[in-house]
Amino acid sequence: MRYIYPLVFLLVLSLGTEAKIDSDPLKNRIDSLKNALKDAHDQARADLLNQLSWEIRNINIDSSMMYATKALVLSEKMNYANGRNHALNYIGIGYRNKSNYSTALDYFFDALRSSELSNDIKEQSYTLINIGNIYIYQTNFTGALTYFQRALENGLKINNEDIIAYSHSNLGRSYIGLEKYTEAEQHINKAQDIREKKNDTEGILILSVDLANLYLRQGRIEESLHLLHSNINALKALDHKSTLAYSYLTMAKIYLVKNEGSNA
Repeated sequence: MRYIYPLVFLLVLSLGTEAKIDSDPLKNRIDSLKNALKDAHDQARADLLNQLSWEIRNINIDSSMMYATKALVLSEKMNYANGRNHALNYIGIGYRNKSNYSTALDYFFDALRSSELSNDIKEQSYTLINIGNIYIYQTNFTGALTYFQRALENGLKINNEDIIAYSHSNLGRSYIGLEKYTEAEQHINKAQDIREKKNDTEGILILSVDLANLYLRQGRIEESLHLLHSNINALKALDHKSTLAYSYLTMAKIYLVKNEGSNA
């Protein structure tokens, strides 16, 4: 799972179906999974197909969906619920990344029903977050809140800090969309506390950009700009292009407010 942003993230997704693999660790993971796939059978093969789908989701959407579809067919043949749950979610993510939100929702709701039948609370939670994210893309922030709140309740039930943090951050983004900034800040800060406790550099940086966006909405211009500038080099080093793009876009908005058109 899956860090995303409201509204402007739609711009980031329009990268096409292929992108260059410019991370050696990622390339090594993909190569390792492909090698393991050669001799894998049954559930192990379905799991590897799903893992490949996840790893290349931002590199080649069509190939990612192909691997997930193979995992789905194999999992259904074996009646392997965990493989089916993941495959449905990953196909949905493919359609989401193609901006086909109605089809993505079909797969996510299918994944939700499947994970409920198998009592897979962890996968239910990530599916609820995926559904909520679609509603954010469609600016249905009230609808999104319902799914993120359900995911949060699940995360607390099984004491899964990642699900709890994802749920809080997405609740924060939804409240930003609803212009309920006090609630938004409370949720983003709760997510940030968890990421700091886990020493999750990527999560911390992404949430700092969300916080900068919140400050901008609140009119706290200099605080927002300072936060963005203080993290920009770390984002470059992390090579997290979507977050970096969102940072620059937020900076541009701030400079427009400051009537500094050339900087914008």
